[in-house]
Amino acid sequence: MTGAGRFRAVELAEGPGQWADQAWWSARIDEAVDDRDPVLSNLRITLVHRELSIALRRLIGDDSGANFHTWAVWGSKTAGRTIRREDLPVPLRALTSAGVLGRLADRAARSIYGGNATVLDDIGRQSARFLSAAGSAEAFEAFETQLRPGPPETGGQDLLRAAYRHYREAAYAADPDHRDELMLYANLLAILHEHHRLEPYIDASLPKPVRRLVTARLLGFSIGHESMRVSENVAPDHGAAFPVTLATIEDRDLATLLDGPGGLDRTPDSLDGSAAHDWTELSDRMNFICDLFRSRQLDPELFEPPYTDAQDAAIAAGRVPDGPL
Repeated sequence: MTGAGRFRAVELAEGPGQWADQAWWSARIDEAVDDRDPVLSNLRITLVHRELSIALRRLIGDDSGANFHTWAVWGSKTAGRTIRREDLPVPLRALTSAGVLGRLADRAARSIYGGNATVLDDIGRQSARFLSAAGSAEAFEAFETQLRPGPPETGGQDLLRAAYRHYREAAYAADPDHRDELMLYANLLAILHEHHRLEPYIDASLPKPVRRLVTARLLGFSIGHESMRVSENVAPDHGAAFPVTLATIEDRDLATLLDGPGGLDRTPDSLDGSAAHDWTELSDRMNFICDLFRSRQLDPELFEPPYTDAQDAAIAAGRVPDGPL
């Protein structure tokens, strides 16, 4: 993997010219994480993740499937429901202006927004650097040296370093099975880094006595037109548990991450047992996410726009759009 090779066919020049401009990305991210209006900020964060998702897909290959930012689009859109206090049942929303329920809703909104902004500020900036560095071995080496050593629990970025290495390797992979395993591995490493960073925000979002109840009754996730509850097993996608290229895992490192000592997937090679019981527990979240990511890796709905063109225009103009988001 020493030459430009595959990257000649997927140069960022084929997309918007700004994609290789780190200053442009930095300004976009700065604007998105401006917390003066958390609702508008969340919408902007979602759209920047979408731009990063499309740029990475163009860089790695249009057939490469989902990358971290593809998933972050839908994670951010889901977070928006909490930030706007929309994830409570309609009969309860009128009660959130005062009392215990109101304080819980405010607490959750503040914490989830904090995590939402942190993810883009942390990983988004690194992905922007990766976009201009991945095509050159020398530039990529320089990119890696600027990532902080160590685990995410101590502020390190070792998991991210490994994720970007696998994204770069996936761009050169000739075998679809190998490419898809590299992409899945990179996505899981990046999301594991993210969820270590999100631990304090998720922990602060819910009081301990109600965590299992909220997980069971209120927490959902949407991808395009598909909605699911985290308290239920991930459903097969169009009748299949996993895409053909991910039906079995050949990559030893990925297999160890999923099913080795302390593996993230409690029921490897099966969607049974993927349901979460307490979303504030890292192991519970990752067990669900492993099956979600593996089962939907190549689902084209992941790349559907999160908002309409009219909503995009309103967000770009600095307004929260009317109607459902």
